[in-house]
Amino acid sequence: MIQVNEVRRDGGWELAFSGHAGYSQGEDIVCAAVSILFFTLAEAVSRGGGGASFRSGQGRVFVPDGYERERSFVRRGVLLLAERYPGNVKWG
Repeated sequence: MIQVNEVRRDGGWELAFSGHAGYSQGEDIVCAAVSILFFTLAEAVSRGGGGASFRSGQGRVFVPDGYERERSFVRRGVLLLAERYPGNVKWG
């Protein structure tokens, strides 16, 4: 199960995920979907003071204030995945 959390930090928000979806070994579309959402968010905020760290089964992205649109987009994407794959992704 991938657990995704969002926490208010000084000057922005931190979005983090941990775990593995376990949807399908070797071709896990749920893991890939969460990963690309986070990689895209990291790229979008990288020039505005955001930061990110990734390793197997974990990732964190700091989203500075002013990037609400990008943060909301990723939040909605993760919530859709959690709705469609409730045994593989959990928000909050």
